[in-house]
Amino acid sequence: MRVATRPDNPFEAAAMVAGIVPRPLFEGYFAHMMSRTIMAAVSLGIFDALEERADDATGLAERLALDPRGVDALLIALHSMGYVDHGDGGYRNGTQTRKHLVAGAAEPLAECIGVFTYDMWRYMGHLEEVVRSGEPVGDLHDRPPEHPWWRSYMRGLFELSQLRADWVVRQIPTREPSTLLDVAGGHGGYSLAMCRRHRGLEATVFELEGAATVGREIMAEQEGGEQVSFQIGDMFSGELGSGYDVAMANSICHHFDPDRNVELLGRIREALAEGGTIAIVEQERPAEGKRGEQIGALTGVLFYVTSRVRTYTGAELSSFLSEAGFEAVKDSRSVMVPGVVVASGRKPGAR
Repeated sequence: MRVATRPDNPFEAAAMVAGIVPRPLFEGYFAHMMSRTIMAAVSLGIFDALEERADDATGLAERLALDPRGVDALLIALHSMGYVDHGDGGYRNGTQTRKHLVAGAAEPLAECIGVFTYDMWRYMGHLEEVVRSGEPVGDLHDRPPEHPWWRSYMRGLFELSQLRADWVVRQIPTREPSTLLDVAGGHGGYSLAMCRRHRGLEATVFELEGAATVGREIMAEQEGGEQVSFQIGDMFSGELGSGYDVAMANSICHHFDPDRNVELLGRIREALAEGGTIAIVEQERPAEGKRGEQIGALTGVLFYVTSRVRTYTGAELSSFLSEAGFEAVKDSRSVMVPGVVVASGRKPGAR
């Protein structure tokens, strides 16, 4: 999957093939306007208001106490991108908006786009200074438990997890597990998917207090969420427990260098029962010299800003598992879940 300039007609397509279209203008200049326009439409309540009823810019501005000229500019831009349609009665939400960006959406992303993405926008604003200095922003997980950051962080990541969680848990080679350890599982989304797949499974999310507090709130809102409990602690020094049938360490390796990841995975191996399974879910970095998926490449830039690390290839993640003492190591991908890799392994011994 790629974020790229797309022609609207055969003439533009021919111009792109001929190299006439200045892609940097669209992808380096107009792209940020697209992103911020969608973010604003979510955070200002425009999409939710249009879901209640179609309207024009003047009516919508009055309902939301916004500037009519600003609402008009946003609606024109959103219409050009296909997020709203126009007809009798004014503007109404498009298909993708109804599916993802309104209250009660089938696959909700409103928290991610309308709140969480603003935080990521601010982090990316530090990119040049971090590349120059080599000093990451570094406050991603260091805020006090009561800080509002944890709510936007966990709720945004929960929505993202639900787009791929069902596929992810099908890639984890475990049979009839009864206990799950989800290290740095934050929002509990992957644990919830595992519990829904494996009847009777009880999951423990091991997390920092700020993330765990929001994770409990999210699980209380979900059917089956009572099967997911939270234990507060530091994953490198806290007591993880023992005898688990399966463990996960999802979207956490990109915050640490290889040695630290092997150390963490070694601790998780000790918490597993003999023959227990581990799985790592990550956005995958393209292999050296390969163009690969943009998702893992671009998020690698974000993680560099926050942690001065990066995303990893599936081969690298598998090597971490092998070095940590796991066997039967493999990695899985799907064209239906672009840019994501699941690396898994088994603790030696019979279960």
